[in-house]
Amino acid sequence: MCTAAVLCGCASLDDVTAWIGGAGPRVPAALGCRRDAAGVLTPPHPETVPRVFTDPGAQGLADHAGAFLGHPGLPLDGPGWLPGTAVDGKAVRGAVGADGMIPYPLAAATHTDSAVTAERLIGPKTNEVPELAPLPRELNHHVPLSGHVITADAGHTVRARFLREEPGAHFVMTVKTNTPTLFAALDALDWTAVPIGHQVTETGHGRSERRTIQVIDAPDHIASLFPHVSQVFLVERPNRVISPVVRRFSVGVVLVAGSRCRLST
Repeated sequence: MCTAAVLCGCASLDDVTAWIGGAGPRVPAALGCRRDAAGVLTPPHPETVPRVFTDPGAQGLADHAGAFLGHPGLPLDGPGWLPGTAVDGKAVRGAVGADGMIPYPLAAATHTDSAVTAERLIGPKTNEVPELAPLPRELNHHVPLSGHVITADAGHTVRARFLREEPGAHFVMTVKTNTPTLFAALDALDWTAVPIGHQVTETGHGRSERRTIQVIDAPDHIASLFPHVSQVFLVERPNRVISPVVRRFSVGVVLVAGSRCRLST
């Protein structure tokens, strides 16, 4: 009933409690509420609703919500889209923890509908990188990650091999200068000899952007630097600011490495 209340627009605990208490008899019947001694469908007591959220604790509540929202995926035997999960850390705007700090969780969300299936609070004396292993490990209990594709920013590239070796997931990771040896090796590849596999041009917000992608199988020396990598690709995004006064050009270059999930261009 709490989920139904939120879906109906309730944004606070008081609103959720009031919605549950005022729901007509058809709602408790549809959601399987209990019946009292007289056989009358009875919604949860107003004191029960806060306990549903507070007794499990923040992490327990997040785990239960993730299990509810997660959709188990199975490895595909043939060509097809693999289920994707993005991992990223964000500060929770408008929230304040018991220590007076803004909570900063590392979360996993589905690519298709952005449903958050797992999250872990990052402590004040650490960062999100060490949590890359515990997060998918817990997620794997209720959403089997074998055959999934995990994407994350460049900070997590150093831990990418765990995703393949323990939960059996694939990965697509951005490579930047925080992994200097790998970045230099990828940057030194002869990308001028690699044909552009796909490109798209978009215009909006006063800019014209053209994105190109070049994909090759990972050479042996790259695979030795980055275990389980199968393909590497280069994404370039030159953009032009459209203005009657000024014309400005810039180029964004992203080097990316992926495991044994094959990328079709």
